[in-house]
Amino acid sequence: MECNPKNWQVNIMDKMLRQMAIERVQKNHWEDNNEKNSLKYEEQSTPSSKGKLCFVYNSLQHIQQEYNERQPMSLIQLDNGKFLATVTTERYVEMICGEYIGTIGGAHYHHWSLTNSQPKSMLETNKVAKYCLLLPKLTTTGLPSASDDPVFTTIDSDWNEIQPNKILKKPELMDIFN
Repeated sequence: MECNPKNWQVNIMDKMLRQMAIERVQKNHWEDNNEKNSLKYEEQSTPSSKGKLCFVYNSLQHIQQEYNERQPMSLIQLDNGKFLATVTTERYVEMICGEYIGTIGGAHYHHWSLTNSQPKSMLETNKVAKYCLLLPKLTTTGLPSASDDPVFTTIDSDWNEIQPNKILKKPELMDIFN
């Protein structure tokens, strides 16, 4: 039984990107923790999210900068299916998962957009369902440049991955031994 070396490389690159994204979010938290208006993690106060953390950006401009630079981003998904980037514990900017682009190395990629509206207040009726990382599609040189299309895949805190139908669920494992 032979293993396709190209798939192996893609899988390793995918794992490296995911790990880099998690480390980047954690690194920003620790480096900026003592600065005024720093980026920070905050614990959500809803009962369904007890003990879970999300990344809280310090301004709408910072969210726009991260998105425009095609950097990994922290999002929450509400129980109504909307994806949000948090500006404060009570204010959010919606991120829209658009057209399905394709599957690369087992990850499903979609075109994502950032709404141009000012941060909105979250309605009391919506609860945080999942905590997510928005991960950019890698290029041959690593992270994409700002001029590349905003193509991302998404994973949540339970390791569910976004599917072509925009639903987060556990990835299907291929049987490599048959």
